[in-house]
Amino acid sequence: MKIVITLLVVLLVGTDCSGEIVGPTNFPIRCQGDLEWRFCASTCPPVCGQEQPETCHKRCVIGCACPKDMVRVTATSTQCVASMADCPQEVEEEEE
Repeated sequence: MKIVITLLVVLLVGTDCSGEIVGPTNFPIRCQGDLEWRFCASTCPPVCGQEQPETCHKRCVIGCACPKDMVRVTATSTQCVASMADCPQEVEEEEE
């Protein structure tokens, strides 16, 4: 079943000749800020000031997310940093 869904998504969302990712209406999919379009983004991505859950659903989601191995500044932010050590201090203090 997962394969069928994946194939349908690939058919609906492809790339045009310029290499840009396009949606079903053939418009380029653009994400805001540091986010990038991901066909399989984590359902529990790392977020500054938040502990990673011990277990995370293995399923992934399609949409805008931080690039692989980067950390989102807040759960709703469009900013990403290279690691938890690079998180803004005030974000970590708010979560404690």
